[in-house]
Amino acid sequence: MLTYDKYLELGGNLEEDDFPLFLTHANMKLDFITANKWSEFDYENSDIALKCELLLTKVMNLLQEQDTQKRVGIKSYSNGIESIQYDDTYTDKAINKQIKNLCVEYLNGTGLLYRGVK
Repeated sequence: MLTYDKYLELGGNLEEDDFPLFLTHANMKLDFITANKWSEFDYENSDIALKCELLLTKVMNLLQEQDTQKRVGIKSYSNGIESIQYDDTYTDKAINKQIKNLCVEYLNGTGLLYRGVK
């Protein structure tokens, strides 16, 4: 299991009090993306332990960033008869896409992303 000290060492930026909540949230996201294989996988005793810890750290940082930047603001405004573009960087859809991309990058070839019959 990823510890707070290891999380900081890998580039984490959460406060220690927030760590358990975001770790749980990140594990839930990864479990959803891997069709419940993440929670069954013993990554600590595998050859990809560091990759998994880096993935968790990046997902937790993304979730924390989304949490603090949740306000969706105006990216651009034009008044040739109204044209408003909203900043969608931190929407759930955008964050989920970033997390899926990270999973493909870090879990490729592990079998955790396989969706076929066992």
